[in-house]
Amino acid sequence: MMAFQGILLALLARGQTGRGQKIDLGMLDCQVALLTYQAGIYFATGQSPTRMGNQHPTITPYETYRCQDGYINLACGNDGMWRNFCRAAGRADWSTDERFMTNAARVQNRQELSSLIEPVMREKSMQAWIEILRAAGIPCGKIQSVGEICEDPQVLARDMVVQIEHAKAGPLRVTGVPIKLSDTPGAVILPPPLLGEHSGDVLTEWLQMSTTEVDTLRQVGAV
Repeated sequence: MMAFQGILLALLARGQTGRGQKIDLGMLDCQVALLTYQAGIYFATGQSPTRMGNQHPTITPYETYRCQDGYINLACGNDGMWRNFCRAAGRADWSTDERFMTNAARVQNRQELSSLIEPVMREKSMQAWIEILRAAGIPCGKIQSVGEICEDPQVLARDMVVQIEHAKAGPLRVTGVPIKLSDTPGAVILPPPLLGEHSGDVLTEWLQMSTTEVDTLRQVGAV
């Protein structure tokens, strides 16, 4: 993904300057960039963040909770959402409790807060909570299995699961193309190839290459 972004940036720069350039990209650098606020926590405190499961390190409640029949994500991203959650959960008193009135206070008293929220969440099903929370304007979502995702109506409507015909396996379901272009949309056309299926085409193309093309490929280390 980072390489793709780098290529786009280089093409944009070339369009402005007329000059190409080398893209220097390291896997370690990419991993460091993904630390985002975790690195920020270390820079601010000098302490390395530790594992927190599905909890957010600086916002709460912003994590996964168990309901009667499964788990949902609950994301109270600010104090207004927290107060709405308290009312929706039938626990308006939580919003006036000094331990939980602000996000900073809730983070400081995270364990006490979780011990109160967890039994309340278990009182209802996932769908019941989702309807209650969405009506209150609180971001939430069901934790789905891979099978549930692959059969999700929105996933199917977006052609993210498509069926193709395979020479040996017959009808085969595969994931679709996530990037939807308006004028030149992509599509899954070919099934996974059989062993050696395209060897003839590749070798024929190689034999038809000019000496100059082969030398160029050798220079860049492609052959």
